[in-house]
Amino acid sequence: CATLIEAATSLKITGVIKMLDLAETDLLSKVLLEIARLPSTPSTVTRLFEEMSEEKVISVVRGWIIDGHLQELGLVLDEASEEMLNSVTGKLDKEEQLKMLQALRSETFTQIDPDLLILPDLSVTDVSVKKKGSSNYRVTVDVRNTGAENTAFDVTMTVDDARIDTFTVDELLADEERKVEFEWEPGAVGTFRISAFVDGDNDVFEINENDNSGYLDVVIEKPQSLTGVYLAAGALVL
Repeated sequence: CATLIEAATSLKITGVIKMLDLAETDLLSKVLLEIARLPSTPSTVTRLFEEMSEEKVISVVRGWIIDGHLQELGLVLDEASEEMLNSVTGKLDKEEQLKMLQALRSETFTQIDPDLLILPDLSVTDVSVKKKGSSNYRVTVDVRNTGAENTAFDVTMTVDDARIDTFTVDELLADEERKVEFEWEPGAVGTFRISAFVDGDNDVFEINENDNSGYLDVVIEKPQSLTGVYLAAGALVL
């Protein structure tokens, strides 16, 4: 049956679309799944999705998610138009979105409107250093969740690529900002690069993974200086 539909679609027999829209969802889901599994034919299901009613498409997508056919779903949606991707994404709940999105190529993921995603989005917005004693400094990292979902995560501080400490934030609400502080005692004078990484192990699935770190270059001088710390250069990166 799947092979016949594949052949009919290749021949541009438009009646096949009407037939599929009339089929019961369970049967339709199984038939389309078999087509998606045929060699080099996931794109055939994509073409069928583009012509089928939105209601049927969403029903099939939900069925595949429930039954764990995420690999096939990813192959089909990787060929879909931006309009279809956004249409499907906007109809899914949080758990359905998370499962579907993890099956997509990164290039496909970037085509989806971020406003439709029920996901967190962490970013480092600032890194600052302040002297607290004769040889101690406080590093403050500002983290913001600009997404639509609360999340827990780790913040790691490094100095010249050496890890100093990791702090766990139990929960950051959507559209909330938090200051995370670290204590640092440099072992020598000189120029140091202080970096902060949010969710460095990529445990949190986010809207944008490219703004999860920041850094600040500082110059530590001898204790007799008035401040003991000078900013050499500062910038948020990645």
